[in-house]
Amino acid sequence: MKCKPWATAAVIVATALVLSGCGRQTVLETYSFGQVQLKVGNSELYMASPFDLGRVKRQDDPGIIYGGEDRHLTVIALAEPANTTTVEQSAADLITMLQQTAEISDLQTKSKPTMIGNRPALEVTCQYNKLTDGQAIGIIMRSLFFEDKGQIWHIQYAYRSDDVLGKAAIERVFGHIQ
Repeated sequence: MKCKPWATAAVIVATALVLSGCGRQTVLETYSFGQVQLKVGNSELYMASPFDLGRVKRQDDPGIIYGGEDRHLTVIALAEPANTTTVEQSAADLITMLQQTAEISDLQTKSKPTMIGNRPALEVTCQYNKLTDGQAIGIIMRSLFFEDKGQIWHIQYAYRSDDVLGKAAIERVFGHIQ
């Protein structure tokens, strides 16, 4: 029996798709994980991240923001002087801001104490729907709040609730801060 060329090609393509996961990339194929340095005042942290973070000095504000994003996730690190806020107040401010945002609905929050290295910290998880172009998009935001050498840090990771790759990337780096 002689195979037709198109049938052979179809089998080869199907086999390649099965072996490659049908075109889906894994988190390790997508990201080049590494450490990023975050420095504000006397506070210097090294944080695991799937990509580099840019630094922005906010005008008329003593805080510094580091951030990066792609189509799967957003990572933001915000530092504010400890003499302007507390860990608990920063976490409460985040929740209040989300509650007051008109485009956000179905907000659910969970808070629990944790540790970042030898520092006490607060972990806050927020799940909500964000109205974008008339569509409600599920978002999961995981945040860590802690103090280090005169700075209150808010490290925030966010991804769409249906984004498997974004979730996997964040699970790989969440809380890995020195």
